[in-house]
Amino acid sequence: MENFLAAATRKRFLICYGVDNASTARLSEVFVPLPMSVDAIIACGPFCDPALSETEEGEALRIADVASVVAQLENIVCRVLYLPSSRDPVRILTEECHLTPNSITLHGRRVKLTSNLIAMGFSEPEKTVEFEAPPMINEEDVEVDVDAYQVQAGQSIQALQDLLTLPSNTSSASTASAAEETTVPTSIFTLSYQYAHTLNHFLFHLSEELQRAGVSIAVITSLTSEEATRLPKKFGPLTIIAPGSLKNGDYCLLDLQLDSSSTTERWIVEKIEHCKLPASS
Repeated sequence: MENFLAAATRKRFLICYGVDNASTARLSEVFVPLPMSVDAIIACGPFCDPALSETEEGEALRIADVASVVAQLENIVCRVLYLPSSRDPVRILTEECHLTPNSITLHGRRVKLTSNLIAMGFSEPEKTVEFEAPPMINEEDVEVDVDAYQVQAGQSIQALQDLLTLPSNTSSASTASAAEETTVPTSIFTLSYQYAHTLNHFLFHLSEELQRAGVSIAVITSLTSEEATRLPKKFGPLTIIAPGSLKNGDYCLLDLQLDSSSTTERWIVEKIEHCKLPASS
C-alpha cells in the first residue's frame, strides 16, 4: 500500500474536533497564508448539523456538508484523516471511505502514513444495541439495570480489540521483508466514545493490545460530556490529546520526531500545542 505521507524525520499534525464550515474557514485564514506548515490533518466529528431532517434528501445534504468541511480543510493541506461521530450521517461511517480524493476515514481502519507510522480510529455508535430490561420486582417497583450502557460498550470493546489485533504490517506477505514483518510501527489511535465504560476499558484493560499495536498517542473526544477534556496528558506510556471544539476556537498541533537512535526507529512526541483561533473581527 502506498504511504499516505512522504518520508521524513519530522511530522506535524493539525488536530481538530467538532468542526463546521464556519470554523474551518477561520482555521484556513490562519494556516493558508503560511508556508507548508502541517503534514496532515486529523479531524474529528461532529461535522454537520444534526437538526437536518432524516429524510433521504436531508441525509444527502448532511453528507454534502461533511464533504464541504473536509474540502475546506484540504485548503490547508491536501491530506485529511477524518473520524465522523455518531451525529454525522451513518453512510459516512459505513460506506464512504473517501469523501474527497485526498481524504480518508479513520473509522475501523488502519491507515499507513509512512513505513513505520500508522493512524487508526473508531467512532462509537449510540444506542444501536437492544438489551432486555431486568425482571420487574412488582408493578410499582422496576429494578433498573445501572450497567445498561455496558451492552453497547461491550460491542464497541470487541470492535476496538479487533482493530488493535489486525496485523500491524500493511505490506503484502509476498513482498514484505522479514524486518518489516517483525517491526511494530508507531500508531496514533483516534477514539470518539459515547460511554465512559468504553473509555475506561480502552485505557485500563486494552493496554497490552495497545502496546502490541504500537499505539503511543491517543486522540480522544466525546459527544456526551466534557470528560475527554479532563483526561490526563499521560496515562502510562500513552500520550493523550483531548482537543477542544474548533467551534469554540480550539485546535491542537502535534509534532513527532523520528528517533533513529533506536533499532526500531520509533516516532516520539516532540511537542503538543493547544492553540486558540484569533477572535473574529
